[in-house]
Amino acid sequence: MLLALVLTLHAFNTLWWIMLENSFAHQASIWNFLFNGLYGMEYLCGGIIGMYYHRRLGGLKSTIGTSLFFLSMGMIIYSVGAFTWLGYNLLSKTELPYPSWADLFYSLLVPFFVIGLWRLLKMYNAFSSWKRILEFLVLLVIISCVMIFVVIHPDISPHLPFGVNFFNLFYPLGDSFLATLAIIAFRSSGGKMDKSILIFSAGLIVHTSADILFSYRNSHGLYWNGDVSDYVFACAGFMLSLGIVGIIRSFDK
Repeated sequence: MLLALVLTLHAFNTLWWIMLENSFAHQASIWNFLFNGLYGMEYLCGGIIGMYYHRRLGGLKSTIGTSLFFLSMGMIIYSVGAFTWLGYNLLSKTELPYPSWADLFYSLLVPFFVIGLWRLLKMYNAFSSWKRILEFLVLLVIISCVMIFVVIHPDISPHLPFGVNFFNLFYPLGDSFLATLAIIAFRSSGGKMDKSILIFSAGLIVHTSADILFSYRNSHGLYWNGDVSDYVFACAGFMLSLGIVGIIRSFDK
């Protein structure tokens, strides 16, 4: 039932995006704006499912329950960001509200996901020694440098407002944290880690890719609401929700 709900929602969003690509693309129409709310629903769906079931998995008194709580809260808060962005689109007719209150909610996904995934990885002894912690830190520094100096090139300037400088730097650093944890999950699996956790980690990679794609298209004046970067966000929400459902199925026994 849960899997069918996630699949149906993503199939609907895929059809909506195909419609945009073929009919309303590049227009600041309500149909384009609504897609922001639709992909936000994919994050919200997984988040609500996880919050509903986390108590059955021990709540905050268990490792898996605590992890599911933080991962689910991250997804719910991110969906609030998507709905806030949609609110700017519809109410103030702002096509690209950046920075805005939407970015506050978007950015909060990072600490919630870091805590949740860190707890999951500790179950599999991913950080059981100083060597593994050092490996994580080195990988984080490398990915952060690649993100900032090679991939995104964030615009940091004293002439820009504080909010713009903050989010221009926060997003690549936050994505670096998430990508590093996802890579650690794949490296630590060793055939023992539950596949649902790897699916969730793959969703993190897709989410990071969507952020990179959005940054590139926005900086080059190519972004429009409902474009390919937004669809990649929808795919990320879909994979993250699949991961949540899989975790529930694996540990709710």
